[in-house]
Amino acid sequence: MNAAKDAGKCPDENVLAAFAEGKSKCGERQTVERHMADCAECANIVSGVVRLLANGSRDGELRHPRAYLAVAAMVAMLAVSFALLKFRAPTDPLRDLWKAASTSGQRTIEGWVSHSPYAPFGRNRSANELSVDLNVRAAAESLIGAGTKDVSDHTRGVALLYLGDAAGATAALELAARRTPEDPDVWNDLSVAVLSHAIRSRDRADLHRAVTAADRAVALAPLSATAYFNRGLALEHLGASTDARHSYARSAALLPPSAWREEVAAHLDR
Repeated sequence: MNAAKDAGKCPDENVLAAFAEGKSKCGERQTVERHMADCAECANIVSGVVRLLANGSRDGELRHPRAYLAVAAMVAMLAVSFALLKFRAPTDPLRDLWKAASTSGQRTIEGWVSHSPYAPFGRNRSANELSVDLNVRAAAESLIGAGTKDVSDHTRGVALLYLGDAAGATAALELAARRTPEDPDVWNDLSVAVLSHAIRSRDRADLHRAVTAADRAVALAPLSATAYFNRGLALEHLGASTDARHSYARSAALLPPSAWREEVAAHLDR
């Protein structure tokens, strides 16, 4: 058993089950990812649960009775855990933006913003032609309008990104990275912003900067499927197809069955 387990620092079963199902609450996912980078036991538990859930959905039953009971117990406790968290967790400042984005039908950002809901990217039109959904625009503008002095640079950067202002988003997220250099979500979203700007300007130097920011996110959160996806996307735009495929493959391996995983697989199939 490793030192983390001996020290009693491992996440409890509820947290691991939520992570395996792709249902971690905002801010909790990266904590689990960092822990699993140094705890093979928890990493094996999560990967096993993901496989069991996938096998169960395909085969109609879980193959290992003891594992089934463990998964069932963890899932049963999730309802209580999330009910309690609803009263304890701080309000997510991006909540309204995520709600609008989840119903927009398509996303205008090719990269994967941390914790953002899935919507297909409008590949049939250029980035400059994609129009921002009115509800998404309203939610984003409310975050950077009057009376929002307490909004963080990270939140402001994400809002600007959803408004199509890649340059402004990059500036805000660079400031956020200087203030919170150990936050992998900030580096991931900086990678998305720089990549978005690079796609519009066709600036290869920015593409390299996007890879560097994604690398920093991966270094801080080695099991971040999101950061690996954005790294692969930047490398793909650079024409580094082999390296891009390696990053996409890593992202796919870390994801449970989901729409995001299907998009990653689509990149691998090209």
